[in-house]
Amino acid sequence: MSVLQSRRLMKLTAASVTTLLAVCPRATNAAKWTYMSVPDPEALNLDGSRYGIAVCMSSNKSSTAWSIWAEGGGWCYDEKDCLARSKTRLGSNKTWVDLTKTRNAHHDGSNNIGPTYLDCQEDSQVNKGFFFYGDGASRTGDRKEPWPVPGTDEVLFFRGARSLYAGIDLMLSLGMSEATDVVFAGCSAGGLTVFLHLDAVTAYLATRAPGALVVGYPVSGYFADLYSVYPKQMEYVFHMQNSVGHVPKSCLDVYTGDESWKCIMAPHVAPLIETPWFAAQSRFDRWQLLNIPEYPAHSGHTGVPCMSWEHPHKCNASEIAAVEAYGPEFMSQFGPLTTQSGKLNGGFLDQCVSHCLFSTKIDGLTHPKAFASWYDNIKKVKRGDEPNPLEFQRWWKFDCDGSDEKGPCGSHGNNGTLNRRWCLDIHANRSYV
Repeated sequence: MSVLQSRRLMKLTAASVTTLLAVCPRATNAAKWTYMSVPDPEALNLDGSRYGIAVCMSSNKSSTAWSIWAEGGGWCYDEKDCLARSKTRLGSNKTWVDLTKTRNAHHDGSNNIGPTYLDCQEDSQVNKGFFFYGDGASRTGDRKEPWPVPGTDEVLFFRGARSLYAGIDLMLSLGMSEATDVVFAGCSAGGLTVFLHLDAVTAYLATRAPGALVVGYPVSGYFADLYSVYPKQMEYVFHMQNSVGHVPKSCLDVYTGDESWKCIMAPHVAPLIETPWFAAQSRFDRWQLLNIPEYPAHSGHTGVPCMSWEHPHKCNASEIAAVEAYGPEFMSQFGPLTTQSGKLNGGFLDQCVSHCLFSTKIDGLTHPKAFASWYDNIKKVKRGDEPNPLEFQRWWKFDCDGSDEKGPCGSHGNNGTLNRRWCLDIHANRSYV
């Protein structure tokens, strides 16, 4: 065992040390995810169980590259919704050890489409942490006392923010304190986690991993502030979980008082973030199409029915019209980010009806590959090796041109009833199904 590894083990609790010695990838030279409970006894999931993460250590013992992947899984919009979530893997640790074993058992490298930070590869040069969800507020919850569920004798624990930093502390004890590179990534609600916490995590690591260059990589994490139902749901989440202390202060300086809840939504946060980020996003994000637009128009009912995961069907004309209308509405908020002056941010913006998809290509690159290109240049800029910091490619944007009758987003059937990867040609008023 190396001196560096010995120092790491000294920082852990006895229980965590036992787990690490038993299956630590660096001790066995086998690439495996290892489940570890965080030492902080107050870092709790919705059901009160202890928070934990899965760790994959690089076989390269001198690696100083680290990543944090925040698991997604939506939000719980009221106490009863959170109570239901607390009985699932999104709010309890009861299945996390088995899920970690499953990740190892099913791993065959087929998902390694670049630096996705989701696979545990023997030749990986990155030390990886997979942060299970555990709360329903993109890790902003911060209530010291248990929260009662109306009409029941049950309580909930809103400790998402504490759990996030407990996980980071665990990573630091494993060696991230000596990191030169830290990628903070996540998909869906995990992508929103990145937007909400990126600057705070950067500041936290500034004194604990002072040599680290931190960047954000939110995937499908920009949820638009459109229509009325979804914003009201997120407003309740914000107040219920007492999120005010763990959304960006830069946003709270803009949205004060009764408007402070807006700071749990990406459109009000993303323009103010100082840490560089690279967003992988679709104009026609499927989760958003199923949960944000009012359909029929002005009905108060949300979601375009043909986007359903459980009961998909080929969209009719009115559904297609609703879907095609969402793209420009979404871009009215996201679009200005692509032209912000003085920012090093970048992104991968397509028109595929998808959510957390990794295989779509623009200019021959998937978004993990595009991110890698952007990230290499960011490192050059930050370390003084790039003389023209705003001249390298930062944005990959795709518009359908109708040239491929099968749709340039590729195909991925859902029991033969729906192609999940459409590409909408809003210019030709045509969609590929």
